[in-house]
Amino acid sequence: MIKTMDDARLLRKYVRDGSEAAFTELAERHMKLVYWTCRRDLIDPQLAEDAAQVVFILFSQKARRFLPGVSIPGWLFNTARLVAKDVLKRERRRRQHEVQVPMDLDHTAAGRQWTRSSRA
Repeated sequence: MIKTMDDARLLRKYVRDGSEAAFTELAERHMKLVYWTCRRDLIDPQLAEDAAQVVFILFSQKARRFLPGVSIPGWLFNTARLVAKDVLKRERRRRQHEVQVPMDLDHTAAGRQWTRSSRA
């Protein structure tokens, strides 16, 4: 029965009744859209999977606020793009930090060596 319902009815069933089956059906219907939207921006399959999970968590949290007639695929697509961009920003910052920390440590170590040798 759930598989024959359209997205709007599944969303209402999830919001009204807390139906896990309705949410699961929505997620299964739209997982490829969300995953491949994330994957297009992120390239890394694991990051795309993580981002897709975040999209569906947001979907579950915000479902009650959706207006009647909302395009679920449209909302998921837009949210996937935003989440993927956010993940990209965080990954860039993390990589920059990973490069910067060893450089900072090298300078600190060089400073200590200079201080020690200047005392001798």
